[in-house]
Amino acid sequence: MRGFSKSSRRFLLQNLVLFLLMSAFGFAGVYASGRSAYRSANELGAMTSDYLNLQVNAFMGQYQQILEDAAYMVDAMLDQGAQAEEIQTWITSFSQQYDETMQYDESGLYGVIRGEGVYSSGWRPGAQYNIFDRPWYLQAKAAGGASARSMVYLDARTGTRMVSLSKLLSDGESVLALDIRVGDVEVEWQEGSDVFPGTATVVDQAGNVLLHQQIGQVHIPCEMDAFDNQDYADLMSRFDGTRGAIRWDGIQDSYQVYYIVGQDGWTCIITIPRSIITEDATNIFYSQLILELAFLLVILYLFMRSYRAERRGRLTLSCFEALGRTYFCIALVNPALNTCEITKFSIPGITPGQDIRTYEQFLQQVESHMYRNSDWPPFLEQFSPTQLHPHDGELDRRYLEYESCFPGGPRWVSAEAFAVPGDEHREQVILAFRLIHDSKTQELAKSQMLLESLDSARRANQAKSDFLSRMSHDMRTPMNAVIGFADLARRSLDQPEKAAECLDRVSAASRQLLHLINEVLDTAKIEQGKMELRIAPVDLARQLEETASLFQLQARAQRQSFTLEPLDLPHRLVLTDGSRLDQILNNLLSNAVKYTPAGGAISLLAEQLPGSRPDQCFCRFTVTDNGIGMAPEFLDKLFLPFEREDTSMTGQTSGVGLGMAITLNIVQMMGGKIDVESTQGKGSRFVVTIPCGLPEAESAFEKAPIPTAFTLKGVRLLLAEDNLLNREIALELLGLEGAVVTAAENGREAVELFSKNPPGTFDAILMDIQMPQLDGYGAAREIRQLDRPDAGSIPILAMTANAFEDDIAAARAAGMNGHIAKPIDISRIKAALAAVLSDGA
Repeated sequence: MRGFSKSSRRFLLQNLVLFLLMSAFGFAGVYASGRSAYRSANELGAMTSDYLNLQVNAFMGQYQQILEDAAYMVDAMLDQGAQAEEIQTWITSFSQQYDETMQYDESGLYGVIRGEGVYSSGWRPGAQYNIFDRPWYLQAKAAGGASARSMVYLDARTGTRMVSLSKLLSDGESVLALDIRVGDVEVEWQEGSDVFPGTATVVDQAGNVLLHQQIGQVHIPCEMDAFDNQDYADLMSRFDGTRGAIRWDGIQDSYQVYYIVGQDGWTCIITIPRSIITEDATNIFYSQLILELAFLLVILYLFMRSYRAERRGRLTLSCFEALGRTYFCIALVNPALNTCEITKFSIPGITPGQDIRTYEQFLQQVESHMYRNSDWPPFLEQFSPTQLHPHDGELDRRYLEYESCFPGGPRWVSAEAFAVPGDEHREQVILAFRLIHDSKTQELAKSQMLLESLDSARRANQAKSDFLSRMSHDMRTPMNAVIGFADLARRSLDQPEKAAECLDRVSAASRQLLHLINEVLDTAKIEQGKMELRIAPVDLARQLEETASLFQLQARAQRQSFTLEPLDLPHRLVLTDGSRLDQILNNLLSNAVKYTPAGGAISLLAEQLPGSRPDQCFCRFTVTDNGIGMAPEFLDKLFLPFEREDTSMTGQTSGVGLGMAITLNIVQMMGGKIDVESTQGKGSRFVVTIPCGLPEAESAFEKAPIPTAFTLKGVRLLLAEDNLLNREIALELLGLEGAVVTAAENGREAVELFSKNPPGTFDAILMDIQMPQLDGYGAAREIRQLDRPDAGSIPILAMTANAFEDDIAAARAAGMNGHIAKPIDISRIKAALAAVLSDGA
């Protein structure tokens, strides 16, 4: 109880002792009441079971008396020599007489008279019926002349559950019996005999239920209502002696079971829920508990109210002390009287001026410790005597941050002014000074970071603006060439050689423009994380030779020498992404060609190094040139997007500064690395090292070449293209190759044309994607679902400007066989058609 005052602890202990004493006496009374309730319940339960046994015996006694009377008369008739037929006539008349006053089975009296069965109901059993094996006959024989009460059995005539009373007659051979239906056994409860709501049950020796009914005015469901014969047999196995009581625990409640076993083996059972027995005691217990809890809550409430009042006082004092520790200097000022009382000053190494009595002296001390003189005028604007004693009597918040001189150097402090609470005249003011150096420096640092972030964002925005400017310039350059040479070709129609040269330059400028667009698309893929690798077997020697042959032509055109060093490759076939490897080498070699003057030399060296695993090797590619090289400071920015070094050759070469950034990302995606060495004016050397897998069987791989003899002559194509210009270009180019083309303006029209023409009309379908009414994906799906033989086999190729990996995957998912990226290139269309039509052949 640390933290409580002595008076609070004494108050709490006294009331807790009183509470414990009251609880002990209260619960002792509840316990005594519960014990008394159990004793009374046991007595009443035993009395109720006795009453049930008495009523059952009385009920059965009436039928036993009928049987005794009939047996007496039949004995007399047997003594007089009566035959079985005469006795059957008599018991029939006797049964009809008693049927009007007693409720027993309609079969009436029956039995065995000197080996012959007699039945008052006139029933004649079948041949399989053996009267001497029936339970009532065997029990009567065993009882030796006394009335015998049977267990429950099924009546041979009706299949009804019965109990029988039977009696052996004086001749020692004949037996007379009567049946009582199980449902006819009943007990009438007199007033006062059903004190407890419960259940009365009578069962025979095997657990068969003869009687099961509720006791009391209120029906209380009992879990024993669902008991079967085996359940009662299991319950009776727990009985000890011919009478007593046991506790049975059910799922929903516990029950007190009182039982009496009669002389005939029948058991009378009284079942009472224990919750009924303990109801009064339980109510008293909970009432007592509620009172005790209420008393405890009152004690705790009074204690907590006293404690909170005491704690509030201590907390208020602690708050003032904590606030006092927060400030290193506190002064009580009366501006009107020019008085000042320093109540706290705790700066190591500094002592306040002696004999500070007036506020003017205090202000002089503050000014003498200011680090910057420029902070003094703002301080006076906040804390001069005039400002601290306003004419309207209300003191606005006064706050200022400035740097003050301390032994360890200047530190940021804050000055605040508060009106004194409780001062009716509002003449006194608390002036408090606090060290805020750490938080202020952090705030200034954050502000500096924000300024730097803003500056970085501005630089990035400027870089993008520069990129757009360069992009506009570099795209306009090939576009101007396209427009200009196209116009020259048109003007030179009478000069075929010159017109052909102009058209060649138009094609070259178009490829340059497409290259710029592809670089921008690759950058977008990298930023979105959509660039993926396609690992497949690659003939490394063939790919290097094809790449070298391309750049040898470019180098020769610019009067440069290009050398592919002799290839010494232990493994011609490797597992890698051939297209991405080609893109890396193209970027490096194209830069070498661009930035190497005429007469310069460029070389490509390919090497293979052993890998860390048997199924792996490292491929190292070295591109060397003796061109203009790069400045050391530019090497740090070489792989950043939109970066180009400003040199004498920059204006003579195209590019937007994306190639090297794309190259680095591809190399890193392939798990490799790229190193660069460059000296301005002497040239550059790039080394790319990439891990590659080794196929299991190199001899089994052959690169699938495009069939050289493939021709489109006579090939029947269905073209779906909504753009008029693209449609005309495709029709013209395909027509020049000898193809027979049927055009559709949208996907819906394409589906209709295919479905209306007989199977085999078209050899393949070229499908644009973005079309009105029905796009290319939907058209492909509908064609594949048509009920015709060629719907699932006809090749469908997507021919679209959507060239991302997701677009290719979407085309495959729609049921297309391939993908051709625009702009329209007849060689690529032929290659794609050759692949699908050759497979179909």
